[in-house]
Amino acid sequence: MLYYLMWQIVSLTLFERWGRMKILIVDDEKEIADLVEVYLQNEGFSVTKANSGKEASEYIETLDFDLAILD
Repeated sequence: MLYYLMWQIVSLTLFERWGRMKILIVDDEKEIADLVEVYLQNEGFSVTKANSGKEASEYIETLDFDLAILD
């Protein structure tokens, strides 16, 4: 419960400061990436997923991200 409340405070603060944040998720396990994507989208973040480091590099070259979550 405490973790959830802390996440709510952090996400609200970040949203107020920067607006809709763009997050890159890099995970070779599709199911995990999908789960994280759904959670973050429900919190109001814009999410892009990559299944490999190479795919992530291609996204990074063409798109701007505020945060990357790596596995």
